[in-house]
Amino acid sequence: MAAKSYTIFSQKNYPNMSKKKPNLSSEITPVQIDLIDVNNYRNVISQAAIEELAATIDKIGLLQAVIVRASRKKGRYDLIFGERRLLATKHLGKTEIDARITNATDAQLPYMQLVENIQREDVSVMDECHRFHSMTKFMEVEDIAAEIGVSAQYVYDRMHLKRVIPAVVTLLTENHITFSHCLEFAKLTNPTMQKKLLERIRHNIIYNDASTEHRYYYKSVRETRRIIEKEFVVSLSTAIFDTEDRKLIKNKPCTTCPYRSGHNTKIFNNVESDDVCFSPGCFN
Repeated sequence: MAAKSYTIFSQKNYPNMSKKKPNLSSEITPVQIDLIDVNNYRNVISQAAIEELAATIDKIGLLQAVIVRASRKKGRYDLIFGERRLLATKHLGKTEIDARITNATDAQLPYMQLVENIQREDVSVMDECHRFHSMTKFMEVEDIAAEIGVSAQYVYDRMHLKRVIPAVVTLLTENHITFSHCLEFAKLTNPTMQKKLLERIRHNIIYNDASTEHRYYYKSVRETRRIIEKEFVVSLSTAIFDTEDRKLIKNKPCTTCPYRSGHNTKIFNNVESDDVCFSPGCFN
């Protein structure tokens, strides 16, 4: 039986976000575009998508107003929903956009944006990662999961992407590797280990693809996991020291270390053995 698990991420005990629904005006008001500040978490919006939407708006008009709230900065607005519509309208050279105004609070804002964007088919896992981290300032992971109708592990998995080095994230966003690959990288404790793993799973086969300049193939998730288990981690059963010794790691034994698979199942949830160490420096 695995010991009680906890996440490597430290979560502060913030009060749960207010359940009270914000008021949303039914009136549509023209708002100057240069008075609207964007603070959404959709970090990747392709220029092609903006231009395509701009062409549609130019042809048939803006069918759905954006949603904003009054900013703390006098005379300005914070964008809640509609970043692509805003960018597309701005692309057309327009100075105003139709908007509906809400009184959403800071605590309600991340949740409203998350739910609105998760309902889109094109939301990326990195977008979810950033928003989930933002929401933990107001809610516990389990509460976030319950609010949007997913498992807590779903939320944890996306939050773990914060641990992945930029080179791997780039490969994910360019569709060279999968989200499951990134979860394997996230298990490793430092960037150097992740860089070594990246070299190990890269096939040095040059290929031509009209859609990319990338030059390599990458091994499967199953093979990536096999390489980690064989080359990057150790079994505590092979330790020549007492893993229960409380003097080993900051006055704590190996058995309660967050890098032991059985003690941190939020990130090592698919590791079969409870006694695998993902920080093998102790053995050197």
